[in-house]
Parts: sequence; C-alpha cells; structure tokens
Amino acid sequence: VSRHIKYEDIDFNGTKLFEEQDGDVLNIFNKRGYHVMKIKNLEIKNTDNTDTSIRLINTHMNTLTKGQINMKMYPIKCSCRESQIREMEEATKDAHFCIVGGDFNTVECHDEFHFAEYGLVDSMRHFNNEDCTWDLENELTFKSDITDRNARLDYILVKNLCLRSAKVVCNKSPASDHYAIFTIIDLSNKTKNKKKKEKKNEKD
Repeated sequence: VSRHIKYEDIDFNGTKLFEEQDGDVLNIFNKRGYHVMKIKNLEIKNTDNTDTSIRLINTHMNTLTKGQINMKMYPIKCSCRESQIREMEEATKDAHFCIVGGDFNTVECHDEFHFAEYGLVDSMRHFNNEDCTWDLENELTFKSDITDRNARLDYILVKNLCLRSAKVVCNKSPASDHYAIFTIIDLSNKTKNKKKKEKKNEKD
C-alpha cells in the first residue's frame, strides 16, 4: 500500500466457516473457512461517495476431494472446494475495494474459479507469472505420497485496485510446503488514475 497501515486502521470482522465442509477428511480436525478484515482511513478520495475501505479476506480451501485419503495425484478437481471458492467470492460482492489471499489448493485448469464474475483479478496471472508455489524441490513437501506435478496453489486477488508487481518469494529457504506470493498494490496510483480520468472528462 502507499502508506504505513496502523493497527487502529484495521477492523477484524470475524471468521466465517464454510458451509461446505465435505470432501476432505482433514476438515474433521480443523474446519475450513476465511477471515475477514477491513482497512480504513486510506485517504483514497472518491467523488461518488464510494466506501474507500478495503476488505481483506484470507482463506484456506480443501486439500483433498471425496474418497481421497492420501496426496497421490494432488491436486484433483473437487466440487466441494469449488463450493467453498464460490462462497468466498460471494463475500467480496458488496465491497468496492477488496484483497483476497490464501491457499486455494487448486489450479487454474480445474475451472473452479469465477474471478472475473466478481471483478477479481489474479495478481500472478495479471503479470503472466507462471511460477509455482508448491513443488518437489521444497524439502518440506511430502515427496513419498505425492505426484511429480508442480503447481501454483496460492493466490492473491484484487478488486478495483492497481497492481504493480507479483512474484513468488521464500522459495530458497521455505518455511512451509507452500511458497509465498508477494504482491505490490499501489493505492496512490489508483487515486491518480481516477483524477486523470476525471480531468480528461472535464476537457472533453
């Protein structure tokens, strides 16, 4: 973001458990869901009285699908996970500015996403970055039970915000079986773009 975010600028709106908890035996021990927060007082000036706070959503989707008891052939298309993704996407619907991030445990080719329908932009796809966040070179990956497929299972999405860059980080000294995605979002540029557009309209 374009300035330092203070603790008092953040409202924690709670944790929402997914209605769909089927399809993954791990959900018995720790149910899946998402956290919702709001960043306020960002000094983004809009002339149309739009709520300038940013909704933040962090999530972790199903790992396994129905009947799957190990990690072989992971990730597999999962209708239960698609329902979770849809529920999370619905949580962005009434927010003008939004950032979503987390471990989706799925890949683009499974067609479980509906990002465009909700105005969400995949930061890595926006820059045509095809780096993976989960692979066999990671020493924390359970190599004995999984496929030899590398994949990007993690996503940072934005809505009505200006992306400056997106890349995979922490892949040299990993702290998890997933690598991290680092995305720069320029709020000041979003404001400038809006002002330029308004000035252009005035001239026209």
